[in-house]
Amino acid sequence: MAFIALRRSRNTSGYYLVESYRDEVGRSRKRTLCYLGREQDGTDTLAKALAHWQRNARKIARELRTAAGPRKVMLRERKNAAAGRIAVIKVHIRRAAAAAAEQKWREQQAEAERRRRERLAEQAEHWQAIERLKRQPSAEHSQAAKRAFRFLALRLHPDQGGSHEEFIRLKDAYERAEAAWRRMAG
Repeated sequence: MAFIALRRSRNTSGYYLVESYRDEVGRSRKRTLCYLGREQDGTDTLAKALAHWQRNARKIARELRTAAGPRKVMLRERKNAAAGRIAVIKVHIRRAAAAAAEQKWREQQAEAERRRRERLAEQAEHWQAIERLKRQPSAEHSQAAKRAFRFLALRLHPDQGGSHEEFIRLKDAYERAEAAWRRMAG
């Protein structure tokens, strides 16, 4: 897991891309992956650091065209260092985007599961009314089971987004409960 750390020295403050990991013994460790820039450069996010180093690389490339001798060698080294930083930053931007997408997917899955559980809890109340009619046939339970059947039929019917199997299961359960009521009343 990588994060951005602000490190202060006597005269300057700079942002660094730091990675935390566990060593072979299992202790938590940190290693610096990349220097992002000075605090006054505003490189406190990966996107800002990327823009900063891309601007820096373009500036170095312009200077390199006119440089000669030892200055040209020094500018090439700076350009290579900037290209390396840009590559590291891009990799971690992609990783951060992938992690954010995965987190969003997990949140959506958790929300869908929560909605499913709520729906099942709401339906359980109505299923109990049908079971109550089967176990204790009475006119009051018959009316409650009829209301429950209508509610569940609207939820479970294939035309309403339910499945055929769920609707058949509901219909069978209601018919068995109604048969028990008819035997008792008859």
